[in-house]
Amino acid sequence: MNNADSDGDGLPDGWEVAQGLNPLNGGDGQADPDGDGLTNAQEYAMGTNPHSADTDGDGKDDNVDQYPTDPNDGEYSDSDGDGIPDAYDPDFQ
Repeated sequence: MNNADSDGDGLPDGWEVAQGLNPLNGGDGQADPDGDGLTNAQEYAMGTNPHSADTDGDGKDDNVDQYPTDPNDGEYSDSDGDGIPDAYDPDFQ
């Protein structure tokens, strides 16, 4: 109760509980429940959702997305600033 990381996996107990993980299971830090190629420990460090392969909903899995939690990096983002959202821009198809 007084230990911030009861199982020693590098994940705070509060975060584990909030994500539905077991704070007494030291192996869940290396698990990848969403199958995006990132462990739960990596998801925690990056601030991404361990239960969603595409945290920001931009169509790119978190492990390859340069900005996995950028709310502006979604369907209506405009990476090249040409006024055409990436989802409709032929330069990004």
